[in-house]
Amino acid sequence: MSNVDYIVVGKIVALHGIKGWVSIQSYTSPIENIFNYNLLLPYKETYKDIIILNYNVMPKKIIMQIESVNSIEDANLFINNNLVTLKNDLPTTSLNEFYWHQLLDKKVINHEGHELGLVESLFTSGESDILVIKKNKKDKKEILIPFINDFIINVDLDNEVIKVKWHEEL
Repeated sequence: MSNVDYIVVGKIVALHGIKGWVSIQSYTSPIENIFNYNLLLPYKETYKDIIILNYNVMPKKIIMQIESVNSIEDANLFINNNLVTLKNDLPTTSLNEFYWHQLLDKKVINHEGHELGLVESLFTSGESDILVIKKNKKDKKEILIPFINDFIINVDLDNEVIKVKWHEEL
């Protein structure tokens, strides 16, 4: 399988204790949902399943214990590795509900038919997700559009276009 079959759902960021536990950053929402997926780690030219023996969601971090990782030395090999899962293992979304990876690199046009750019990234701000749109990769100017019904007219994944209610000069 190629890398396009996988999605990054988290990252191992630090060691925790002397018995091989690691701290992770979760990219799921809510953060503990990362443990609902079959997690894999990069291994040579592919990915390898890992078995989570235990985990704990703490106020400022998440820690987990991986099978066969029993020491700091073992755990240190995994620091800065992404945790991935197969895209096919993700739950099916409802109508008009999307995973962020589905929106990345989509062309954004406004209600007047003007192309605003491509979705470069997304982030969460308060109650909504925000699309970060750029004309091109080198452009420093960004357009930030809340991903809510007030601004999103249509998401057409087949044609890779997101249509928005947005004035180009804003």
